[in-house]
Amino acid sequence: MATSDVSRGPRLGVPRGLRRERPPVGAPAARALTTPIELSAALAVARWMLVALSGLSLWLVAYALVFSGVQEHRAQHALFAQFREKLAGPQGARIGIDQKGRPIPIGEPVVLLNSAAAHLTNVVVVEGTASKELRDGPGHLRYTPLPGQAGASTIFGRSVTFGAPFARIADLKSGDTISAVTGQGRFRYEVRDVRRAGDPLPPPLPAGGSQLTLVTSEGNGWRTGWAPTRTVYVDAVLVSPKTAAAVGGHVAAVTDQENAMRADTSGLVPTIFWLQGLFLAALAIVWAWRRWGVWQTWIAGFAVVLALLWGATSSAAVLLPNLM
Repeated sequence: MATSDVSRGPRLGVPRGLRRERPPVGAPAARALTTPIELSAALAVARWMLVALSGLSLWLVAYALVFSGVQEHRAQHALFAQFREKLAGPQGARIGIDQKGRPIPIGEPVVLLNSAAAHLTNVVVVEGTASKELRDGPGHLRYTPLPGQAGASTIFGRSVTFGAPFARIADLKSGDTISAVTGQGRFRYEVRDVRRAGDPLPPPLPAGGSQLTLVTSEGNGWRTGWAPTRTVYVDAVLVSPKTAAAVGGHVAAVTDQENAMRADTSGLVPTIFWLQGLFLAALAIVWAWRRWGVWQTWIAGFAVVLALLWGATSSAAVLLPNLM
């Protein structure tokens, strides 16, 4: 045996045949591991489209369940200040009294609702029940009298989006109270029944009686809480004080989009314009990304894209049923 062989001694560990040899630097296998895979133009476009659609879907869900509530809260804050200012004015300028037979302007605050059992605290009701008006809060059905006046007054409210002000009215029980403040004073109603489609209608009102009906939507089964499919009604009767005098301000009939579970098609054209602006902003961002870099584009384009997304989603929301 050669001296060199003795000095090296026997090799211990894994036999040579089973050992994985490290490829030399620059070998084709090593270069294959370090070289990024280049997609074709079609696959790259498809990937970015999927990413954009996924992001847009997440934004729609976040807007419907979270950010629309922020928008409604801001609108309610402004409406409450406007409502208080009107109530503090002279008697002739109070809501529902100064109309002189003319229809109350759509979107004007007309009622303030409170009900501990339904989790309603200083909720401002606006005139009109189309989906566009119900983004700001509950709406008064325009062909019905205002609360406190003789007859059956009806108020619509959302149950899922835009703060969901009427999400808990289906929990009301017979005997629970609802307070309604209008330009004619504060009126206290007592719940008589909660009904759905097909249930018996409430009995006719006595002469000079006043009824308040709150209307919203609700889900059934696995749709509960996020995908309403039916309408729910809460009927309450005035218990104090006496019925207020009848005052002009309501109309004889309303358009179909102001009825329960109807969409407002007036939001279609604004939505298209918002989406066009979003598309142009996307092209500008791609150009800026290649010209300036990632961080510069992010800083300059984030606020613009967010504003366009907000406007487009807010306009598209009125295409959904007004009680959602």
